[in-house]
Amino acid sequence: MTFGYDVDIFSFTSITFSDRLYDHSQSLAFAIVSQRIDCSSRPILFIAHSLGGLVCQQAVILSNSIDGLWAISSSAIGIIFMGTPQYGSSLASYREKLAKGMKIVHTANRDMVGALHSGSNNVQLAGNEFQSMLRRGDLSLKVFCFYEAKNMNDIVGKIVEEHLAVLPGYDNCSINADHYNMTRFTGHADGGYGLVRSIVTGWLHESRRGDDAATNKNAMSAPGSGNPAWLGSWTPGNFYFNGGVNSQSYAQGHSNQGETFAFD
Repeated sequence: MTFGYDVDIFSFTSITFSDRLYDHSQSLAFAIVSQRIDCSSRPILFIAHSLGGLVCQQAVILSNSIDGLWAISSSAIGIIFMGTPQYGSSLASYREKLAKGMKIVHTANRDMVGALHSGSNNVQLAGNEFQSMLRRGDLSLKVFCFYEAKNMNDIVGKIVEEHLAVLPGYDNCSINADHYNMTRFTGHADGGYGLVRSIVTGWLHESRRGDDAATNKNAMSAPGSGNPAWLGSWTPGNFYFNGGVNSQSYAQGHSNQGETFAFD
């Protein structure tokens, strides 16, 4: 699914920006839940551009604390950030550059910029909480950060500089485009598309392997309903038997685990 929202860069004040971030994040979270009524266990992978990354961060945080949303954080396997300003202190600069990049003719409002700096404190707190949850293991999420490699023009430069778009300790890479075009791929042969696709497919394959391993472990560690005697429990590389083994004993699990059992 896709999720969009209106952003008025000239309404970024200390109150409205943080409030709107919360509102958009809550709307995203409940929209996800409404789309997953019949598939609540499917993995969730976020791909977010620009301020959308902050919306996704806040949505994941909310899902850890609001009844009915917990399945989001438990099912989320990763977030790909694309040109997201990860630090609240950078948002005022982001606003000014974005306005110039959009070629909006507007006299700079210094009071508004100052208010944005103040409002960024709330955004920074949310960002800090998200990173703390990752470090503590409260969130089992993979993270990848893309940043723009090209300037908007000689005057504006980059909307979100590399050091403001990456999270310490997580993989990151540039996209050979400016801030606006870093998510506008020309086709399958586009280098940026190939980079994003490889990350998405890699994470999904890892998720499926993890699900297969969990299914196999559950199957091997609980008695089945068949007539043969249950042998025992299984952990990688070990098999624990319950009593003697005879011709009616059996081992249950996936055939591709590479385990071999010899019965005398």
